[in-house]
Amino acid sequence: MLLTAVSTFAAAEDKNNLGGECLPRGVLAKAKEKINPVSFWRSQVSAINNDMKNYDERRRWEDLSERQESEKQALEQKQYEENLALAGVKPMEFTLDPKVERELAKIRADRSRGDVYQMQWYMKCLVYSKIRAGIK
Repeated sequence: MLLTAVSTFAAAEDKNNLGGECLPRGVLAKAKEKINPVSFWRSQVSAINNDMKNYDERRRWEDLSERQESEKQALEQKQYEENLALAGVKPMEFTLDPKVERELAKIRADRSRGDVYQMQWYMKCLVYSKIRAGIK
């Protein structure tokens, strides 16, 4: 039982244990901060840096995947239209409903705002953690 508690306590150092206001989240994080505040805050600096790197990398992969999917769809559409032309069939004109266009624009804007909010939180908590850890 004690070994489990100690290993759980040690594992808390490896991850971001901060809530929305950049304060320790959970009983374990609060206890760790009370017992050794400098160590706790230094671990948070490291965890936030890792989280920021992972978030940025994941977003880049998602963006790359979306671009590739869009290019693939454009190629497939071009091939489809060429096949129709070979068969002597005129392709239908297609435009998105303006409501759909607005919704898609809103989704893209929401995603962008979410990215900005996430990065602002990382930066705010990173600065706060560095101050609390005594890092300049």
